[in-house]
Parts: sequence; C-alpha cells; structure tokens
Amino acid sequence: MKRSNLIKNLGIVSIIVILVISLFVLERCIIYQVYYSEPTIMQTVPSPDRKYVAYVFESNGGATSGWVYHISVLKSDKKLGKGNGNVYISDIPPNSIEWLSNDELYVDDYRSINTTKQKQSVYGITVKYRSLE
Repeated sequence: MKRSNLIKNLGIVSIIVILVISLFVLERCIIYQVYYSEPTIMQTVPSPDRKYVAYVFESNGGATSGWVYHISVLKSDKKLGKGNGNVYISDIPPNSIEWLSNDELYVDDYRSINTTKQKQSVYGITVKYRSLE
C-alpha cells in the first residue's frame, strides 16, 4: 500500500514539474516575441526639414492583444525601437499622417475604444489628431 502511494505521489510531482517547466518556456517565448521582435514599418514620413521622421508601424502584441499599431516620431539619425518617440498606440492603424510644418504632425485615425495613447507632443513637435467615425 505504501509503495503504491509513493508511486502515485511521484507521478503527481512529475506532472507538476513538467507543467511548471512548460509554463516557464511558454512565458519566455511570449516575452521574446513581444519585446524583441522587429516592428513592421508600414509608412515613413520625414518632416519638411528632414530633422525628424514619423513612422507608422505594427507589432504583434502577443496572444492576448493581437496586432497593435503605433506612430513614433524620432530624430532622423535614430533607429526605430520599442517605445522611443511613441505618440500613438491603437488596435486600428491610422488613416493617414502628414507634417503640417517642421514642428507639427497631423494624424487622421479611426475612433476606437482600444486607442491607448495619443500623446500631444514629443521633442517639441505638436501632434494633432482627428478621429474619423
């Protein structure tokens, strides 16, 4: 009787260990995909004086959020990365972006309850938004 309980307990412990290891590996894969995958650039729009560039790009938000669309404004000599210069995040890509002047960017987007960021300025550049229905 004691031997069968020991075997049963070892089986349960083995299953728990396998589950914990599997969850750890899955978490590492998701973190790598979300934080280290390269964004897909959809549009690049330089400012009139070419000192800044506005990027529209998409990234995979992982299993829980799907595709996410961003607008980042960076100095022309900087490389696009996660988070730097980010002024816009939504589940729907913007309709269009346009520089009105060297220090003013205009964004037409679609109204979404999942637009989580609409920053009004970055690097002294004013960002204006118009949400379409």
